Amino acid sequence: MRVKHVWRSAALLVAALLLPVLGCGNRAVDCSLRCGDRCLAASACSDIVCPADSPCDPCLGQCRLRCDDATPCIDPQDSCCAGSCLDTKSTMRACGACNTSCGVDADRCVDGACGCGAGAACGAGSLCCGGTCIVADALNCGACGASCGDGEVCDLSAGGCRCGSKVVAGRACATGQACCSASCIDVQADVLNCGACGQSCGTGVAC
Repeated sequence: MRVKHVWRSAALLVAALLLPVLGCGNRAVDCSLRCGDRCLAASACSDIVCPADSPCDPCLGQCRLRCDDATPCIDPQDSCCAGSCLDTKSTMRACGACNTSCGVDADRCVDGACGCGAGAACGAGSLCCGGTCIVADALNCGACGASCGDGEVCDLSAGGCRCGSKVVAGRACATGQACCSASCIDVQADVLNCGACGQSCGTGVAC
C-alpha cells in the first residue's frame, strides 16, 4: 500500500507542476526544466527519496535504475538513456530512441511512436491540444492556449508571436499594448491609437 501511495503522490506532484505550463495564458513560458516538449517550473523529485543506485527522474518523479555500458538495465525492454533506464516505447522524451523526443504535435508515445489522442502525431505546423490536432494560429501559437496580442501574428518558424522584428514565446507586446504598424503601442495613452490601432482622438482630446 505504501508503494501505491508513493506513486500516486508522484503523479499528483507532476500534474501540479505542469498546470502553470499547460494552462491558458498570455505570458512567456518559464522553462526551468525541459522534459521533451514540456516545461516544469521545478523538479518533480522534490519529495521523492530514491536509493543511491536508482536516481529520481526529474521529469517523471520516479526512481530510475542508473545504468551505463558496464551496468545495463535490468528490464530488457528498457534502454540506457543518459544514465537512466527508460522505456523508449512509451516515454515522451525518449520515444523510439534515447535522443528522440515528441514535439508539441503529440501528447503521448505509443510503441515507440509519437501520437496525438488515438491517432498519429499531428505534423509540422500543428499542435496536439486535448488529444486533438489543431493548426497553430494567433490563439494557439507554439503551445495550446498561448495566444498572441492584438495585431500580432504567430510566426512558428521564429518561435512565437511577432510584432515587427520582435518575436516572443508568448505575447510580443506588453499588457496594455497592441501591435500597430509593426510597433508595440500603448493603446491606453496614444492619441493616434486610442483603445485600438488606428483609432485616433480628436484635436486637443487626450487618450
